[in-house]
This record gives sequence, structure tokens and C-alpha cells, in this order.
Amino acid sequence: MPKLSRRSLLRNSGAYVLAVSAGAMALPNSAAAKVSKREAGYQPRPRGRQSCMNCKFFRHGCRGANCTVVAGRVSPMGWCQLWAR
Repeated sequence: MPKLSRRSLLRNSGAYVLAVSAGAMALPNSAAAKVSKREAGYQPRPRGRQSCMNCKFFRHGCRGANCTVVAGRVSPMGWCQLWAR
């Protein structure tokens, strides 16, 4: 899996930090507003105790995209660099 530079991660996730602080995450999901799995450093396995199922961005029971920041479906047992409690 390719490593992301710190600058790239900050550039791509900066909008999400602003959106969360402004409370805009309650808006309907838009694929254009999400980062790709590659940009997020997604992997289909957990990182220690951190996994998608215990991330604040994961939506349980969702039939479509189940992450509010990563485009596409992700495994509940996956993990990405945007994981947050």
C-alpha cells in the first residue's frame, strides 16, 4: 500500500476538519466531497484496536457507502489514516 506524505494527507483532509468543526457532516453524503480509499490510506484490516466499526465516521447498517469521509464501501474491520474516536 502506498504511503501518503503528511502534506498530502493534510491537504486532502483539511476540508473534513473544517466541516466537522462547523457541524456540516450532517449534510447528505456526496461522493465528490469524499476522499478515495487510496488517499485515505485505507486497508481492509484493523490497526490494533482501531477499525472502521469503532470510528466516528463509520455508519452502521448503511446499505450504500458506509463511511462519511471515504468514498465507496469499507469493511467494518478495515482502517484508514482518517480514523477518529
